[in-house]
Amino acid sequence: MNWKKNISMIIIILAVSLSHGSRMEQLSKLMPLDEISVSVFENPDFETNTMITEIGEISMPLIGKIKISGLTLEEAENVIEAKYSDGFIKSPCVLIRVVKRAQEQVTVLGNVQNQRVIEFDSNRGLTLTEALGKANGPTLKADISKIILTSIDANGQPQSKQIDMKVIIQGKTKDIQLQNGDLIYVKESMF
Repeated sequence: MNWKKNISMIIIILAVSLSHGSRMEQLSKLMPLDEISVSVFENPDFETNTMITEIGEISMPLIGKIKISGLTLEEAENVIEAKYSDGFIKSPCVLIRVVKRAQEQVTVLGNVQNQRVIEFDSNRGLTLTEALGKANGPTLKADISKIILTSIDANGQPQSKQIDMKVIIQGKTKDIQLQNGDLIYVKESMF
């Protein structure tokens, strides 16, 4: 009987490692509007295919709403396992698989050829240089030494900083990895 349990655990471990895919996927955070599949080993009635709500929650059988936005796959699995082990299932094993990632967005405004919202895959990311390229580059009037990047901090507050794109282009500083919701404003040159 014990060997059956050992084989079951080996199958679970293999399934988890195969379904989680790349290391980047494991480390990336779940976000609102991601479509996910949640399985609870040996409890097929609790399997759920759902979309994370705009406020970052999913609803699971018996335990109700759980906030998982901002967590990695492993962290979310641990949260759900803790809820189920609190009087519902002895030693639950939860597996979350991302079915489809929500598209992240940045907005590029100001002195660029094509002001626009740019969607990008959260697993791949997007740099400032790539975003400006997708906006067809700066206009002739642009001052690329004075680009304003506004991001939302952990407290939900906007934080702006001025970036000198010239030092990035010259390789003197690392390109900036953008976050979902960032606003890039390219100022006009005074000359």
